Amino acid sequence: MPEYATKEDQVFYGALKKEYRDTDHEHLKYSRQFLQALVAQARDEKVEAKEFVALYHRISTRLADLGLIEGIERANLLLTSLLKKVVSKIVKAHKVDQSKA
Repeated sequence: MPEYATKEDQVFYGALKKEYRDTDHEHLKYSRQFLQALVAQARDEKVEAKEFVALYHRISTRLADLGLIEGIERANLLLTSLLKKVVSKIVKAHKVDQSKA
């Protein structure tokens, strides 16, 4: 690793993190791709609703804090994960104007 020869710790650690990023399970878990896969599983009813909500909240909050996901995208992902019947109830209860969607 050529960065090791620079004798600068930050450069070396940055290169090391970049090289092993794909094997870091925490990094993979807190990613947009993982969140989208989780939403797909919820849509297909392959995950329990209570577990989904807890995991979705934890991951999407972390992504939002890191600036990797915006509020509207976060809400859209949540709504697409819900059953259509539940989405209709939410839209009706909050009187959402869907003509602009």
